[in-house]
Amino acid sequence: MTQTLDNKVRILLLENDPIQARLYTDNIQLKCGNGIEITSVGTLEEAKRLIDDKGSQYYSMIIVDQRVDDALAAGTSFSAYLRSDVEITPEKKAVRYKGPIIIATGSPIKDTQDALAAQNVIDVEFYQKGTPFGPLMETINKLLNRELLQRMDSATSALVNSDFVDDTIDKKVTELKALSYSVIAEYTQLKQEYEPIFMSGTLTPENKDRFRDTIKVLGTKLWPLLAKIQDIAAELKENAYANPQARTDLAVIQEGAKTAEKLIEAQYSRFEILEECTYTILQLDDEQFQREILRRSLHDKVMTYHGKKIRFNIVTVETYEEALAYLKKENVDLFLCDMNMPRVNGFEVLEMIGKGSDGKYTPNPEFKLGIGRAAVYTTLTSDADRKKVDEMGVHYLEKPMETDKLQKKIVDTIEQTP
Repeated sequence: MTQTLDNKVRILLLENDPIQARLYTDNIQLKCGNGIEITSVGTLEEAKRLIDDKGSQYYSMIIVDQRVDDALAAGTSFSAYLRSDVEITPEKKAVRYKGPIIIATGSPIKDTQDALAAQNVIDVEFYQKGTPFGPLMETINKLLNRELLQRMDSATSALVNSDFVDDTIDKKVTELKALSYSVIAEYTQLKQEYEPIFMSGTLTPENKDRFRDTIKVLGTKLWPLLAKIQDIAAELKENAYANPQARTDLAVIQEGAKTAEKLIEAQYSRFEILEECTYTILQLDDEQFQREILRRSLHDKVMTYHGKKIRFNIVTVETYEEALAYLKKENVDLFLCDMNMPRVNGFEVLEMIGKGSDGKYTPNPEFKLGIGRAAVYTTLTSDADRKKVDEMGVHYLEKPMETDKLQKKIVDTIEQTP
């Protein structure tokens, strides 16, 4: 069984009455988030197959009718199956599905509770069929929010593993630890501040707006840090090839940051939060071929990432004079500078534009470029050049890079230097 996590909020609905399934779907999407993806199936076997194929993290919630396939206790049977153990490795077992379950029953709820208790299954919610949908929707909303917090708690706690990484591997271990604890501190503070909103199932338009705003705060504050943690952890794993324990700890940190990133993305998708923006990228490269590659790869291309629908406006120049002139008159979100050019190298150009020291690059006032919004886009071969990149506080984007990876790297770079 895979352990799949995607950037969607998904509900599995086991209901063999198409009309009833449609009512559930319409009400859930209307009341709890238009972007919730609901998969409706009509048989127990199909539901079991989906759970076993998709994994324990794929669905944020499961709703099951007590009577499916003419079985009077299908909901009870399926709930017991979900809470049963599954083998992960020969030495390790885990609960098949830990997320929230709601059983919709036409029989007295106590009868279903007793049947589940007899199988040691107690953490299940219930809906009495035939009663209004309003209270059910509030329960669904509250459970989805609770599930988000529990998964975020687990993901961010994985970042504590940075404490166990040997500082002697690389100086960036110190930066990784600082970033990890920044995420934990930011998330803890936001959770305490906004937990009443998260745990409220109230479905007023005002409350939904407040929840959307809360999710946007989470994304704005945490996404840049989480992306940076993943980048540094990946780099350190390569440097720690002789230290298996460090590689294991770094993999846990990387996965925790990735999971937290996707959980926030799922909430953006749930409420269809999508802001449109355009990023202007100025590239300085003396080779026309390299300029054409970047333009063809990114210009006017659209990327959906971190709650934004991003379009790239690529401006390319051949000489440093053209680059300086453009930066003086036009706002640029990121300056990409080649390293090896005929008359000057990339570091010399960057020094003409601003000053870099102690890991912070600050452009001079006459240039319309934000602090830290510069990157060397090249292939660095010497340790001295890599060291200078770090000291100047500019970013390093390795050439060549696959289009999807380059898009993400550019956006991460911009987000990390607001």
